[in-house]
Amino acid sequence: MKKKQVGKGILSVILALALVLTTAWVPQLAIKVKAANPTSGACGEGVTWALTENGGKSAGGEKTLTLTISKAEGDETGEMEDFANEDGIPWKLSRYLITDVTIGDGVTHIGKYAFFYCNSLNSVTMRNSVTSIGEKAFYCCGALTSISIPKGVTSVGENAFQDCGSLTTVNAFAGLDLSNAGIDESKVKWYGAAAKVGSMIYETLPAAIAAAQNGATVTLIADVDIDTSLVIEGPLPLTSMVIPSTVE
Repeated sequence: MKKKQVGKGILSVILALALVLTTAWVPQLAIKVKAANPTSGACGEGVTWALTENGGKSAGGEKTLTLTISKAEGDETGEMEDFANEDGIPWKLSRYLITDVTIGDGVTHIGKYAFFYCNSLNSVTMRNSVTSIGEKAFYCCGALTSISIPKGVTSVGENAFQDCGSLTTVNAFAGLDLSNAGIDESKVKWYGAAAKVGSMIYETLPAAIAAAQNGATVTLIADVDIDTSLVIEGPLPLTSMVIPSTVE
């Protein structure tokens, strides 16, 4: 009789211990479950971001994404946050699947490191509200082949387009300084431009010549039409002028 009671007692202790261990272990298992990558949030003053599937697939068969940056309604500046490095990018865990980026109306600044190493990115749409592009914003976007920088952009940060090895066409407006942006100057197509002196671009030939120092060379921009608006009267403060064969 005593043996049976002892056996039942041991069994009760084992069951109790099992219950305690199970209760203690379940929360730990829950903590180890991988959380889903975030798909939306805030990324600046009155600026939000959202990832959506765009119908494409990566080389590994995963669904590709479009990243949309939007300005919320209100009096906010519309400036994206300047991230200290790539680790601060909210969409970092999904960036290898981002193929398209759309910068919405009202967004005025593209933050530093914003699209750093988005190496599947091949399409960028920027609205005219954008006035500045931060340092290393598009650094190492290896699939990007062309980009159009809006007329309102007045500054492009250092190495903003560095190591974009497939970038063959950059559309930009006269007067924008791209000398430190990591862009091969031969890839730039200037709009509203007539001539350049050194790395500076001018909308009219008279402005370029006025800015030239003695001994400077003024180079006409390819595709510019020479008409009466480019005619200069009087002595010129330069020693040479380069006219590309494509100038008409």
